[in-house]
Amino acid sequence: MKQYAYLSQFSNVYFQKALIASGILHFLVVTLTFVAPYIHILKGKQATLKYASTVRVDIIDLPDEVLHKLDQPILSTQDAIQSLRKNIETDYEDPDALQFKSKAAVEKLKSQAHSAIARLKSLQKLETEKIAVKKEVLRKGNVQTPGASIPSAAPETGELLDAYGSEVREKIKLRWALPFYLRQKEDLSGKLTIYLDLDGYLIRKEIVSSGNKDFDDFMNRALEESLPFVKVPENIQRDVRYDGIVIDFYAKELM
Repeated sequence: MKQYAYLSQFSNVYFQKALIASGILHFLVVTLTFVAPYIHILKGKQATLKYASTVRVDIIDLPDEVLHKLDQPILSTQDAIQSLRKNIETDYEDPDALQFKSKAAVEKLKSQAHSAIARLKSLQKLETEKIAVKKEVLRKGNVQTPGASIPSAAPETGELLDAYGSEVREKIKLRWALPFYLRQKEDLSGKLTIYLDLDGYLIRKEIVSSGNKDFDDFMNRALEESLPFVKVPENIQRDVRYDGIVIDFYAKELM
């Protein structure tokens, strides 16, 4: 009996101590939970939050063209004008180019060449005006202003194609010559369709024969002596490469 009484007394004392210890531990845990954020040593190493100035960027839909590329058609037209002027200054002094030609035929070709220069100059003016509008649009990005518009490229492309075709035909006709016996056959005529690359070199040609081998040979000779032509303006490169330029030849035009 004494042994059991001793064990009961020991158990009560142990339980009381355990209860007190548990209470103290819980108190410390709760206290540390609230106090720890304010104790420097317990904070640990925290990342420093840095602030940087920012810039707002609005992304806009930029046009497909670049400013420095807009002047290329004008430069191509200037090249055509300079080349045609050079032809006028030199070709009429070339005995081979003037062979079998009458004075009237030469004057007619001169007049046609000067007309081609005038057309190219007018096209250059149109190109300059159009490109000035395009440059202004490029500077403003996609900002739209009421009533602003860019002239359609279609009419100018057609005019430029006509002018370039005329320059090519007239350069060939400067070298187009026939001996007397062929010039007398006024019913003779033939046709060449030529396809050029962007540098004015011949890619291929198609011939509609006159039925007279000598006449056809003189047509081909006039073409070969005219190569290469001036660089093709950018706006009409596809037309000249795939549709070609047609040149008609008539014996009677040399009379």
